[in-house]
Amino acid sequence: MDKRIVLITGAGIGIGRATALAFAAQGDHVVVTDVLEDKGKAVVAEIEDAGGSAEFHPLNVRSTEAADALVGDLNGRFGGIDVIVANAGIALRVPMSEMTDETWHETLDINLYGMLRVIRPALPAMKEGASIICLSSIMGTNYGWDEHVHYSTAKSGVIGMIRGLAVEYAQKGIRVNGVAPGYIRTAQLLNPGHSLGPDAAEIASPYIPMKRLGEPAEIANVIKFLASSDASYLTGQVVTVDGGLTPAATEVANDKRRITPRFLSINVNTPATGKDTMTLKSNRRTFLKYGAAAGAAALGSGLHPWSRMAYAANLSDLELRTTGLSTTVQDRILEMFKAQTGVGATSGTPSTFPDAQTKILSGSSDYDCWEIIGERLPALIATDNVETIPAAELPNWASIRDTFTKTDPKWQPQEQISGQIWADEAQTQLYMVPAVYNYDSIGYNPDVLSAEEANTWTALFDEKWQGKSGLNVDPLIAIGQAVLAMNSLGLLEAKNPGNPTKSEIDEAAKFLIAKKKAGQFRALWGDFGELVNLMASGEMVVCDAWQPAVMAVKAQGKPAKYATPKEGYRGWAIGPSMLKGTPNREAVIAYANFWLSGEPGIAVTEQGYYSPSTNIKEAMDPDKYAFWYEGQPWKGEAERGINPGDLRDGGSLEERASNVAYWHQWPDEYDHLIMRWDEFLNA
Repeated sequence: MDKRIVLITGAGIGIGRATALAFAAQGDHVVVTDVLEDKGKAVVAEIEDAGGSAEFHPLNVRSTEAADALVGDLNGRFGGIDVIVANAGIALRVPMSEMTDETWHETLDINLYGMLRVIRPALPAMKEGASIICLSSIMGTNYGWDEHVHYSTAKSGVIGMIRGLAVEYAQKGIRVNGVAPGYIRTAQLLNPGHSLGPDAAEIASPYIPMKRLGEPAEIANVIKFLASSDASYLTGQVVTVDGGLTPAATEVANDKRRITPRFLSINVNTPATGKDTMTLKSNRRTFLKYGAAAGAAALGSGLHPWSRMAYAANLSDLELRTTGLSTTVQDRILEMFKAQTGVGATSGTPSTFPDAQTKILSGSSDYDCWEIIGERLPALIATDNVETIPAAELPNWASIRDTFTKTDPKWQPQEQISGQIWADEAQTQLYMVPAVYNYDSIGYNPDVLSAEEANTWTALFDEKWQGKSGLNVDPLIAIGQAVLAMNSLGLLEAKNPGNPTKSEIDEAAKFLIAKKKAGQFRALWGDFGELVNLMASGEMVVCDAWQPAVMAVKAQGKPAKYATPKEGYRGWAIGPSMLKGTPNREAVIAYANFWLSGEPGIAVTEQGYYSPSTNIKEAMDPDKYAFWYEGQPWKGEAERGINPGDLRDGGSLEERASNVAYWHQWPDEYDHLIMRWDEFLNA
């Protein structure tokens, strides 16, 4: 075979997949390996459909025997491997206090030793001109990464291996180089259990000098260059590809005065105290710029870009410990809060609502507040685990939207968010301060479904999409949606899908079980990254979805839209609830007020959610506000899959708010619903 033989590990998804496609496109024969067999085979099929040459082999790089067998087979058939791209790797978010020997060894075994297992048996048969490229990371070359010490350790080790091998094999004409990617839009990056998670990734992108995340193909192009004859005198080097993040950090580290005048007001030896003080001045329209400088300042210190920063303020003796979905529990937002208020310390623990509820109701004192969804407030109230927050202690409450203070006459008060968050009829004490809300719907592939087919909750259960439909694993969401669909199909006449009766729950459970047994659902999804991957891959063509996930799919250049269901949307709101007994009461109240300032709302708005405060109109760029809230066309350059002239799916906030089928609420028959849901899961 005249083609070069290119072996790539971890080639089923992300950077590995993009690299396989890039080498195949220039005429090389690509050996695709991965533990994800379906994904690897799909890459080979994609290459062959495009006229390229490839083969797939399942490979777990933790197995020396498997690696030796594969490389031996390739050496026997082709006389040696021309290019090795050692890409397979994992990242797991684990604080050092929870680190086990097993987790530590697993990470190094895959990310470092896995490279050794593939490279070592290949070297004897590699000829002059051959090339090895190993994937490191900016977290191995430049920065530490909290809760990823094992990952940074492995990726630093990769650099040592690159340099040592390059020197040892230079005289044999075999070059060894590496690539250290920054923030690249991959499934790993978008999974909060592995890396930043989707919310933090989207927030981080504007702070990168190139104002966006990198794409896997952009790393693949660098790898392809390193393996080419154009790089014939390049060996022992690690190329950083991070959109300018590293040089920006270096500039800040070398001259911090460049950011100080623009973003901070320094008052030295103030008359009142005679002490050095620092006061942060926040300009609403330059908020994102401030965030960029803060991130760069952290980088300049050698810390992970989104690590903690300290500012002196009145709350310096307190801390804020919060938990909730990564929708709101984001390091970047906590850092903004800390910078503006001077609270002594912040910590956020992303958690699903059921998991957080179980921990808090079990008596945990690990948190000061739970960023709870409104429907679960009764669980805190009934168990006496919540302290109210006086509205009078929230200066920004004056800008709250009417949705949270006025009752819609078509529902009972407890059936809507304005009746769920208050502890008293006079509306003086809050069980929860809203931080973000939205109206959820159906995500779909417009190349497969028409708008008419998708604009109804019955689409999730249409036999036409059997095996390609998705359903959220939260029972309070899934049951309500089933009831909505059954109403439309004439199978039920439920008055309140958010609070079904026992008989309605029974009928909905029977309906769901029948659909599951018939193979209707490709997946019961619960994770943002999982949802994005299933939609982007085409494995799910219709599903209940979060609008930010639909936007993340569009940002990958894949077809995705958010439906306008004829039955109406599901309404929900999330915000901080103060947990009883917290020693940090003032910090929780300050945090709740901070969410209403408008500025943190920019971050969640640009992911596809809404801020409950009208302050965001002043804080946000007018053109962007017009797009996100007023139904106006997008202006300016394309961004995250949004192109000039595009409209937000569903129209303006006013339009969407007028088409709500029900608000999430705690069902009267909760225990019965959970019992029937368990039957569905076990069916």
